[in-house]
Amino acid sequence: LSSFTCPDVKIETLHLDNNHLETISMDNCSVDYMVITSNNLKWLHFHSDLKGLIASKNNIKSFIVNEPSSLYHMEMTENEDISHIFPTLKTLSQLLHLNLSNSFIGVLPENAFSQMTSLKYLHLKSCGIQIIPIEAFSSNTNLLTLDLSENALETIDLHMFNGLEKLSYLDISGNKLSQIENIDKIKDALPSLGEIKINRNPWKCLSLSTMLRTLNQLKIKISETEEKHFEVQNILGHPCY
Repeated sequence: LSSFTCPDVKIETLHLDNNHLETISMDNCSVDYMVITSNNLKWLHFHSDLKGLIASKNNIKSFIVNEPSSLYHMEMTENEDISHIFPTLKTLSQLLHLNLSNSFIGVLPENAFSQMTSLKYLHLKSCGIQIIPIEAFSSNTNLLTLDLSENALETIDLHMFNGLEKLSYLDISGNKLSQIENIDKIKDALPSLGEIKINRNPWKCLSLSTMLRTLNQLKIKISETEEKHFEVQNILGHPCY
């Protein structure tokens, strides 16, 4: 399909994946859940009753959702540069699950998630993020999972996690981290943290040793690593320098 006209009906689930669509507007119909992966989409316009959207593998430049939005599940992975969608994205206050992985963000806006007070799962894997603004997640008190893996983070200030009182899983693997200062206070910032993934970072050996010991004492599980490093220094399978 290179074009699609939505009939004037109520649709529970609509699949339009693996086509050649460049734009889509749902002016004539009501859809609860839509899958439009692997198209050539650059622009989207949806009614406020849309609850779920999977729009991976496109090139989305902008989108509009009529307010008040009912969207609670959104996946916009593999969409090249999506930094321009945040003015609309941040208005989606009902979101529970947001996945933007493998789409370029670069500079994360300070208030990007401030209205998403119900958000539980946030995936920002491989988004080219170098810095997390302090208080970036201060409104996301219900967040359970945060994936920041495969980015370009060189430092982590525990204050960037202020507000994440319920976070139980954190993935910071595949970044450029050599240490985390004040790691002994991680439970002050993340009191519910039960598991963390730290592999594929250039840890300093002394800092890594301290971190592993501290996490063990705090009963925070370290996700298993599948890496095998026989030619470099490592501590419990985690390379260090």
